[in-house]
This record gives sequence, C-alpha cells and structure tokens, in this order.
Amino acid sequence: MEKITRKGSLCSVKGMSTQAISDICQEVDPEGKKVCIALYNAPDQIVVGGYEEEVDIVREKCMAAGAIKAVKLNVAAAFPTPVMSEIEGEFASFVEQIPMKDPQIPLLLNCKGGFAESVQDIKKDPTDQCCHMVCWVDCMEKAIAVSDGFVEAGYGKTMAGLMRKIDPEKPCYPASDPRQNGRLLKSIKERG
Repeated sequence: MEKITRKGSLCSVKGMSTQAISDICQEVDPEGKKVCIALYNAPDQIVVGGYEEEVDIVREKCMAAGAIKAVKLNVAAAFPTPVMSEIEGEFASFVEQIPMKDPQIPLLLNCKGGFAESVQDIKKDPTDQCCHMVCWVDCMEKAIAVSDGFVEAGYGKTMAGLMRKIDPEKPCYPASDPRQNGRLLKSIKERG
C-alpha cells in the first residue's frame, strides 16, 4: 500500500441503474482511467471509484440525476479502480509465486463474476481486484442457483444485507449475530 502514490476515493451510489451511473462515469472520464464503476454490490447499490476530483464530480452528477444517496466511503485506497494500476504488476508477480492447484470445489471469483475453471483463473482474479470492477451481484446470482442459503463468516452483516437485496427469499445468516446463529442452527437441524 505504501507504493500507491495517489490514494483516490470511492463513493456508494443508491437508487440509479448501473447503466445511468456508467454513462455519467464515461461523461466525466471517457477513457475510464480516472473514474469508473468499481463494485456492483446490489441491484440498487453501485460503488464508483477513482481519483478524488473525478469521483466528486460523478457524485454530484448522480445526485443531480436523481440518485437517492451518493456517499463517499472511508477507504485507505481506491480498490478496485485504475488508480491502483501502479501496484498491479508487482502484486501479479507475488500471486504468481503462490503454489496452487485447479479448484476441487466450486470457487466463485469476484472480478470474473463466475466460477473458477483453472489455476490461472484463481491467480488472475485477485490481481484483477486491484483495478477492475468487482461483480458481487453476478457471483451471488451464480451462488444462489446452487445453494440453499449462506453464512457471512466475518464480523458484521454487510454482505448478508447485500444478499437480501439480490434475493430476499434466500436465507443469509451473519455469523457475528448470536440471534442469527440460533436461526442458522435450527435451519441446519431441519434439513437433517
């Protein structure tokens, strides 16, 4: 992280279509090197990122175009946007050195927005996460198709909340919530 010379920023936009936000980003930066969609978190929540000035302009334009909310996020760096391109090569070299095998179980990749098919897929995705859009919705739609429910293993319930926006019918239990743990255990027992 200390090698990043410009940190950039991120802004969460709610209440606009992905296409409308993408159009605004392209209006502000036609080449997509200063600001772009960074994260496709939920059908109604898109995160844009890039250089601070361009992110501020996109934020203002989104609000003027009818966004419900456009909030700057408190982040250390503008992952995953082209602002991070200066570290991508070194990070790719680091990832390439990690011994890996072809996946033995289904493995969803955030930037690919789908399942890994090879070691190269697995090695490419974390590197892509430096500078390329994360397709969370695409990943979760593929996971929904093959699973009965989800457990958010980290602290908090952000991912569980995003999951409910994608499919409100699919159970999603944040492991850090003791009340949800009881519901999860009950669900597991009922399924045998």
